[in-house]
Amino acid sequence: MSNPEQRTEWLGPGLICAIGILFYLTSFPGVFLADDGFSIVDNPNIRSLWPLSQAVSKPPIHDAPVRPLVYFTLALNYALGRLNPWGYHAFNLAVHIFAALALYGILRRTLQGSHYFTALSIALIWLVHPLQTQSVTYVIQRAESLMGLFYLLTLYCMIRGARARGRGIWYAMSVASCALGMATKPVMVTAPLAVLLYDRIFLVTSLREALRIRRGLYLSLAATWVILFFVLAASPQGPETSAGFTRDFTPLEYALNQPRVILQYLKLVLWPVPQCLDYVWAPADGAAGLLWPAAAVGFSLLASAWFFWRYPAWGFPALWFFLVLLPSSSFIPIDDLLVEHRMYLPLAGCATLAVLGGREFMRRVFSTAGLRKALSALMLTFIIGSLGFLTALRNTVYWSQERMFRDIVATRPANYRAHYALGRILYDRDRIGEAVAHYEEAIRLKPEFPFTYTSLGNAFLGAGRMDEALINFRKAIELNPGFAGGYNNLGSALARSGRVEEAISYFEKALELNPRDEVARENLEEAQRAILENKVAGSGVRGAGRVERE
Repeated sequence: MSNPEQRTEWLGPGLICAIGILFYLTSFPGVFLADDGFSIVDNPNIRSLWPLSQAVSKPPIHDAPVRPLVYFTLALNYALGRLNPWGYHAFNLAVHIFAALALYGILRRTLQGSHYFTALSIALIWLVHPLQTQSVTYVIQRAESLMGLFYLLTLYCMIRGARARGRGIWYAMSVASCALGMATKPVMVTAPLAVLLYDRIFLVTSLREALRIRRGLYLSLAATWVILFFVLAASPQGPETSAGFTRDFTPLEYALNQPRVILQYLKLVLWPVPQCLDYVWAPADGAAGLLWPAAAVGFSLLASAWFFWRYPAWGFPALWFFLVLLPSSSFIPIDDLLVEHRMYLPLAGCATLAVLGGREFMRRVFSTAGLRKALSALMLTFIIGSLGFLTALRNTVYWSQERMFRDIVATRPANYRAHYALGRILYDRDRIGEAVAHYEEAIRLKPEFPFTYTSLGNAFLGAGRMDEALINFRKAIELNPGFAGGYNNLGSALARSGRVEEAISYFEKALELNPRDEVARENLEEAQRAILENKVAGSGVRGAGRVERE
């Protein structure tokens, strides 16, 4: 029979599992969204677990990131349930719960003593915070949560090894976790540094001592960077594509805007409403919008360094926040300035500081231990309940594509990508007038985005408004001369207008750019046959107006 202390040991993990399932039940009706399309729905590589080299390969789209372990888990999901989103959501939730358990284990062994309530409080707040929904409910963002799990396991296994007799096994598991993380997402690059920082603060008295005692461990952890190097180099377009790097921002412009981004992250930590799947966060207009965020974040960094020097246990969560954010919030430009899922692991540092600060406040204000415990339990219940309710509510936005993109448009009206995506959704549902309105708004916001013109031309073509369709198709290929689908669509519009001979040249151009374009090939054959049979009306030409994916 277990004693009370053993029952307490199981209380924390049991609550983490139960509360995680409770508030994420609303994620299971979620559908595939946005990047789930090319990563899952239209990705032939995940259709089989063998050969393994195919299952871990990136989707056949030129700018898809190389993340071998993520694609393998998608192939595993497909083998078990094909394209039923339920199984993918169940996997994501399991990863998130295991990550919360790993965080709880780290905190229990760091705080030690009778502070299991503090450790549990931090883990539960991190588990149910609405900022985590993008990493859990948006299926393809399991890349972030899976990487987060391996990051936490790398640290957890190191801690267990430092305090166990069979340390070799734990150290091996730490290195294995680090290696798996490197094959998941490049943010894992800072994990060996985080382990060394923890070692210095909580286990030894100097970095030299840490490197002397655990030299083999740190050499092995550093060796996992080789895995990351090969993953980044595996992209046909080069390392920058694998890591998600972009040329939309210069390194200086990206770095100068990151203090604004970090302050927005912190605002969402304190008040996570409203959230947004796709911000399309624009750079600041002028130096005035950069100065005070830079001053605020600079002060925070100095404060973190001071705490690290004077009170290392308090400084570690703050430095954790900045260290984990470093790969995505530095001078290396990535596709988007701000994305919520980047806060998956940094949020643990924020939650730790909040709970430790609250505990210190209660200790100073209330002298009676019983009263402190009762008030702390009430506060935790209120916080967990409130955050969990917002998480459950946020998950419902993922229930349909239209609901999600209407939410983005409502939150970020100047988001051209959201208007474009919503237009495509409405067009597929034969709500042409609404689709055209969103396409036109997307063009107003981003006139140089070629695919909106293609989709708008497609809508006009379906409505029989040939002149307007031709104008938009021509604009699309003017902006993107290498888009084979644009030439095919222009040819289709010309053929429907009876200008079959002119259409043939565009079908041929589409095939020149993309010899595998079967739609353009069929269109060309139909047009040539129509010419031979003197059917210049063009009604037999197939595939008119079909939009190629970007």
